[in-house]
Amino acid sequence: MKSFRKGIVLTTILLACAAAVNAQDVPNKATVSHPPSTKKAVKTPSQQDKKKIAEQIDIVTGEGRKTLALIEDLLRWQEIDPEHPSAQRASDQLRVFLPRYQHDFNQLVQMVALCYGDKASEWPAPLLHDLHPIKQLDEEIDSKKRQLDAMGFTG
Repeated sequence: MKSFRKGIVLTTILLACAAAVNAQDVPNKATVSHPPSTKKAVKTPSQQDKKKIAEQIDIVTGEGRKTLALIEDLLRWQEIDPEHPSAQRASDQLRVFLPRYQHDFNQLVQMVALCYGDKASEWPAPLLHDLHPIKQLDEEIDSKKRQLDAMGFTG
């Protein structure tokens, strides 16, 4: 269930990133205006909230890179010798880092949703720009982890 929800969040982020890029590519694009009574107020987070989100982005990026490196190490060891002591150490480390990464990734998603709302299409372009590399990193982690699992890794 978590991966399904995470997939929805990632899809929403991807669509919002694409929309932001398309909007920047077409400067004379017409916009639809709504009467003031029906337009929802866009949330404006404080500078402190923005700083916390930026810090969380850094944390998730670092943990994601470490997690990806461990998965890639384990992919190599699965091909060579899954029982090698170095493979076992990497496996033990992955059991620690992967849940930590997933927790901090979900925490980032919650922070962004609380500060900017649930509609990624309304998030500011600079935020989407900052989140795009994390989305790509997360997709790569998911892909490599599926490959690792397919090779018989139980972790």
